[in-house]
Amino acid sequence: MAMISTVTVIAIITGLALVIAGLGVANLRDSSLAQARVQAVDAAEAGIDVGYMALQSGGVCSIAGDLAVDSSSTAAYDVTVTYYDADNNELGCDPTIGVIGTPVNARILSTGRTEASQGGAAEDAEERTMESLVNLQAVLAGGDGPAIFSDSQITWSSNMTLYGDGSDNVTVYANGLVTCQSNAGIPGMVLAPWSGVEMQSNCVVAGNIHSRDSVVLKSNAQLGGSIVSSRGGADLDSNAKVSGDVTVAGDVTMKSNATVVGTVREQVAGIPDPKPYDLPVITSDTSTWVNAGFAPKNYSGGCKNPNINETGRVVLVSTCDFTWTSNKEIVLNEDLVVIAKSFSTKGNFKVRSADGEPKRLWFIVPHVDNSSPCTTTSGGITLASNSTFEDPVEVFFYTPNLFKASSNTRAYGQIYAGCIDGSSNFKLHYRPVGVPGMDLGGGPEVSTGNFKVDILYKRETVTP
Repeated sequence: MAMISTVTVIAIITGLALVIAGLGVANLRDSSLAQARVQAVDAAEAGIDVGYMALQSGGVCSIAGDLAVDSSSTAAYDVTVTYYDADNNELGCDPTIGVIGTPVNARILSTGRTEASQGGAAEDAEERTMESLVNLQAVLAGGDGPAIFSDSQITWSSNMTLYGDGSDNVTVYANGLVTCQSNAGIPGMVLAPWSGVEMQSNCVVAGNIHSRDSVVLKSNAQLGGSIVSSRGGADLDSNAKVSGDVTVAGDVTMKSNATVVGTVREQVAGIPDPKPYDLPVITSDTSTWVNAGFAPKNYSGGCKNPNINETGRVVLVSTCDFTWTSNKEIVLNEDLVVIAKSFSTKGNFKVRSADGEPKRLWFIVPHVDNSSPCTTTSGGITLASNSTFEDPVEVFFYTPNLFKASSNTRAYGQIYAGCIDGSSNFKLHYRPVGVPGMDLGGGPEVSTGNFKVDILYKRETVTP
């Protein structure tokens, strides 16, 4: 009888042990699943955060990544970004060039995945999805204005060279055709919102080209950046090279030995036009200059070889067509503004600083009602051969009509003109001079491709 009781007790204990063990295994699995759910949510949220950071650096389309959880489990996220314009229309997104169009909002959808720890089976894998809606503001660059702004065409003559301010940071902007002739160089980007760009043989452009119409690269032309044409195509002649991508609304034609290092995309719909700007209006009104600390003064001397020798910061106003004959010079004691009907120099004209310290000079032909379209016969700025604006003098040239520089002319500063013709060996070193109290349009302001991100909401949602 005692033996039977003992066996019964053992059986009961064994049964209880098995029940307890089963409960432990179940609880362990439940705990593992719960941990996997938390890790999946964490992974999804990590993907959202990565999406925020990616948007700050450009118009990304999708992202995938892994998370280090522990030695026995894995977690990952997959992120997709959908962009919307101001009318809430969905925009296209290319994996290489990013969003196509001008986004105002973006929806970030992130799915986090993880497997349960403790060697969980495939069916123990967990997925959770987070979504976030953000407002986007394009980050713009170039607030000091472009190196060269033309309200119509630019003819960039052979051996005409533009130098950057310490790097390839310059912008050349034109509301007409940009022609870069043989052996000329531009260490930055070219914007042509109303026309196209032609790079003739051996022309070198270090940055990007963004135009409305077609871009043509003749033989041996070299582009260090990418081509984007919103309404035209691209034509690359023999041995022409594009180091970036080519993205155009039209067709791409490549002749023998033409090279595109990046990706070629043609017949692309929805490419935005470059933003157009008008030539800023600068008149003979001196109030802006007075507010910047310049004393107004009416010039009363002769128009030929004017004697300009001001001792303070002066804005000098004249109705003259100023002309300097050969071997004349202006010595700057302080910053100086000269407003006149036109400016013309002969050979070996020079502007220098009296004490070798930095000085700024503004040559202004005021904008009047009849300033447009560009006039090439009067009211311009003409610099004859060997005209020199010596460093550290920085000069801002402004005329609503023609700016023309002849061979071996050198200056440090910026050019704003109705139209521009630069002869061979003209050298401009970009220095952001600007006009006090005037927004010159930021280069004109161009998108860096990055965005300021404002979070409207972030929440968990149903996994697709």
